[in-house]
Amino acid sequence: MKNLRYSLTRQPRNKNELKKKKSGQKWIGTWYVRWKLPDGKWTPLRSTNCGNKADAIAWCDAQLKESQDEQEVKKVKKKNDVPLGKYTAGFFDWPDGRYVTDRQAGGHRVSYRSAQSHRVDCKNHVLRILGEKTLLTEITRRETRRLRDRLFQEGKAPATINHVINTLSVILQAAEEDEIIQAIPRVYRAGGGSKKRGALTREEAQSLLGSPEAWRNDLERIASEVAARTGLRRSELLGLTANRCHRDHIDVSHVWEPVSWKLKDATKSGESRIVPISRRVRTLIIQLLRRSPHRWILPADQQYVFYHETNPRAPYDGREITRGLYHAMEYIGISEEERQAASLTFHSWRHFANSQMIEAGIPEATVRAMIGHQSQAMTMNYYHAQDLARIVAAQDDW
Repeated sequence: MKNLRYSLTRQPRNKNELKKKKSGQKWIGTWYVRWKLPDGKWTPLRSTNCGNKADAIAWCDAQLKESQDEQEVKKVKKKNDVPLGKYTAGFFDWPDGRYVTDRQAGGHRVSYRSAQSHRVDCKNHVLRILGEKTLLTEITRRETRRLRDRLFQEGKAPATINHVINTLSVILQAAEEDEIIQAIPRVYRAGGGSKKRGALTREEAQSLLGSPEAWRNDLERIASEVAARTGLRRSELLGLTANRCHRDHIDVSHVWEPVSWKLKDATKSGESRIVPISRRVRTLIIQLLRRSPHRWILPADQQYVFYHETNPRAPYDGREITRGLYHAMEYIGISEEERQAASLTFHSWRHFANSQMIEAGIPEATVRAMIGHQSQAMTMNYYHAQDLARIVAAQDDW
């Protein structure tokens, strides 16, 4: 009942008090209230069950406050009746979705690939399992556990499950900031974590890279060899252009983003770095640059070292580089079952390069900086002369 104000009237409780009232004698009676409605009409009298006016006023004020509180609760509930599907529509859009805007405004790094990954997980998993019409206020810890368990039953890897849970957490954090939910419910994550990637042995690396006949083409073989000797990520190799290749080092400052099909001016760590290269690595890079069909068409800053044969605006397909490595592994006797059991991927070359540097006696801090495992940008001035010589020697020591 939406009450604006009320009116109190004292009435006799019985015939005896009625007689006293008529005769002018003292009587106690009971206080009755009428509530004024928004349309201006008054409700019928209602007993407050109070004989004292002060008590009756206190009772009416309490009733009025309770009524007002109920209306506020209704307003809040109406505001909070936001379906999950409606709230997440456009939430992860690039570049002006809520997620991207919040990250950038807060000074945090965000990529098209990250936003796209969250958007896909939201559509394919969160909305599919929890339901588009589910209200945000209905997402409890039981629902988050149901999401995790359902993904587990579907055979999803722990890393995939946890990424979906992270997507839901981002949505719930925004909903709490918008005061749609009072608190973020507990989220349940998958155990086991991400599977540790394996590393090739030196003998396996020598057998792979020393057998040209094992590879589908030279470009795929050279990509693996450069990665093995320098520790560059696949995206960093693909983002390498001619103007960033120098006589004794390469500038690692850009990566190729396959989802957005663009050259991104930041590495995974967010920092550029200098990676020394040996004569062997330099020879391999020069070999590719000379073979490039786009050598005389594009300027150096647009000419990819690992070029695409027919598309001058993009590098070689990273997936094909990985498939080429798997093909070579099969050739030298590493079956698909053995490869999967050992968790061998193209990323394994980073672990291989890291271990080769450590075994060569190069300080771990220097190795981490060169590989890109720490935020400190690497410059030529950072390297000690002895370390520089060791790095170059280690690259050609197998």
